Amino acid sequence: GGGTFGVVTSVTYKTYPSTPIITSVFSAYINTTVPNATTSPVLQDLFTEFVRMTPALSDGGWSGYAGIAPMAPTFANSLSFTYFAPNLSWEAANATMNPFFDFARALAANSSVETTGKLNIVAASTIPMDSFATLYERNLAKATGPAGTSELTSRFLPRTSIEHNYTNIAETLLSFPSAMY
Repeated sequence: GGGTFGVVTSVTYKTYPSTPIITSVFSAYINTTVPNATTSPVLQDLFTEFVRMTPALSDGGWSGYAGIAPMAPTFANSLSFTYFAPNLSWEAANATMNPFFDFARALAANSSVETTGKLNIVAASTIPMDSFATLYERNLAKATGPAGTSELTSRFLPRTSIEHNYTNIAETLLSFPSAMY
């Protein structure tokens, strides 16, 4: 750079075998009669369960991004997340994620627009990929939006706080304006 140049005469690469990776995707919106609702009891229940299970996700090798933000078609605050776990079997991934998916499905089945808002699940799945390169090519290379946000399990919230205070943490986080968490 800076008006200089060089000629490469030799290169040595240190390579590693591809590592399989599991992706977990969840997206749900709240259908409510309150326009642009920032929170609702059904979102509170869903997010509280998500916060409660966060230590198990960390223990299972998961990392990723979660967000509470307005989502079409109602533009009420809603929950979505994308998580990744390298070198995890699909069975182990499902054992970690399915309890949350089952909780969300039960919550959706028992919610309504007229009471606390109807939870509508758009996506709830785990997807195995043979490598991060495959994941990147299929999904991330085309992604737009924020990057580099911190997840709830960051060093800013001690694990013991999440394990013993997940209800208060969820309530506090939902009281802030819409943002990625």
